[in-house]
Amino acid sequence: MVAERYARLELRVATRSRALAVAILVAALGGIVVAALGAVTFRQLGLRAVTPSALALLDLLMLVPTLVAVVLGATSLGAPGDVPLRAMLRARGAAAGDLALAKVIASSAGAALVAAAAAAGAAAILSGSARAADLAPFAVIVAAALFACCALAATGVAVASLAGDRAQALPAAVAAWAVLAIGVDLALLALAPALRGGGAALLAAAALDPVEAARLAGLLALGADAPVLGATGTILSERLGAGPALAGLLALPLVWAAVMTWTAGRLLGRRDG
Repeated sequence: MVAERYARLELRVATRSRALAVAILVAALGGIVVAALGAVTFRQLGLRAVTPSALALLDLLMLVPTLVAVVLGATSLGAPGDVPLRAMLRARGAAAGDLALAKVIASSAGAALVAAAAAAGAAAILSGSARAADLAPFAVIVAAALFACCALAATGVAVASLAGDRAQALPAAVAAWAVLAIGVDLALLALAPALRGGGAALLAAAALDPVEAARLAGLLALGADAPVLGATGTILSERLGAGPALAGLLALPLVWAAVMTWTAGRLLGRRDG
């Protein structure tokens, strides 16, 4: 009961932030701009074709909300009065894992609003020309973005639980986001030719990166072929089939979120203990 009240409090704090309101506005405008620039392409080919416009929409939904998620998570432990509040709740019997979970839920919810704003902005432009076949890939992309937000929010909370204060946690969390959102993808592109015969290494790299897994899920939903999917996505699709590969890629960010939330709870328990 104590943990539930704390979760509701964290949710109110996270969703009433002015910075979050600005991020939601920017994301909505970004979705509108991307959809407007690609309106002709979307009208002719829909979302079941891998075009620069579709890729731009996918990247918008993968990068901006996950950045917000990791920032919210990383700064969640540094709010004024949070330390004595956590101490009081721990004295009343709340487990550190429950408090960490509350932080993750609140940070994920804030980032989900950003993802929803970007998706709504794009949908407002595309609604007039959308086809029934476009709904499924669009829904998969949005779901993948939301799952990635959960993973990055948990990562941010874990980093904050390990760091000494907000000044240390924020840059460390943003650096972690840069590696997961951009660095691993670039590394896979560079190493794929050398590891083409070592599919296990490529699959392991994708499994350890929730943003890359979510992006590959979006590409599969768009019907991307081998040159766009890259070595990792192609191996997954060929070995498992498109459907199972898509389901597995969507599950990976949630598994990551669960592991990071557990880790954050352990670290927070040691920190507050």
